[in-house]
Amino acid sequence: MSAFHCRRPQKARGETMRYFRQLGPLLENAERQAQVHRGGANFGQPLDEESELSLLIVNSLNEMVGQEASLASNADTSFVVQKLITHMTPRQLFAVTHNLSGLYSHLFTNRYASFVVQTLLRKVAKFLQQKVDVEEFSNCIRNIAEEISEHFLSIIKDQCGSPVIRTLVLVLNGFAPESTRRQFSTTDLKKQRKRKKAAKKKKEALGCVQHYSLILL
Repeated sequence: MSAFHCRRPQKARGETMRYFRQLGPLLENAERQAQVHRGGANFGQPLDEESELSLLIVNSLNEMVGQEASLASNADTSFVVQKLITHMTPRQLFAVTHNLSGLYSHLFTNRYASFVVQTLLRKVAKFLQQKVDVEEFSNCIRNIAEEISEHFLSIIKDQCGSPVIRTLVLVLNGFAPESTRRQFSTTDLKKQRKRKKAAKKKKEALGCVQHYSLILL
């Protein structure tokens, strides 16, 4: 993440973090069930409001109100926010986009939130191409661009921020960019945690070796 000063989100509530850490497998299971019921239909189609997936999304969105940016920026919960965005209705997406206002410079340059913002921008672009709430979503995109303009040069030089800027430019010019990164899953999260644990043990072991080497000297 870049070193420039920008507003950052407050830490999410403990109970919300616990809920979202458990939400990933529930969402994936609900997605599989929805796909079976719909005969493998594309998830771009509207969900049945009474389906398990739809109800789970509504409950999750209610739970994360006011904490969207924090959850999007966390290694354990950002992929869940991404999944939720892919299934949102126009009204739900508009609300989340609005709730992230004031934090986009941070989100563009955060290692995890940057992918969430790209997913959000692609979803907005899709609705714009479908002529859904064009004026409101066009204003959303313009407001995001205006908000980050103060830190534009810093963001575009940032490793995480530059791909998000490219996505934003495409959307501003009427394109619907496709994802170049596969959807993160709970399996990926487990692997990530395993790698972190192994790295920590390696660091601790190296510290012990250095400590005893100094004693011997």
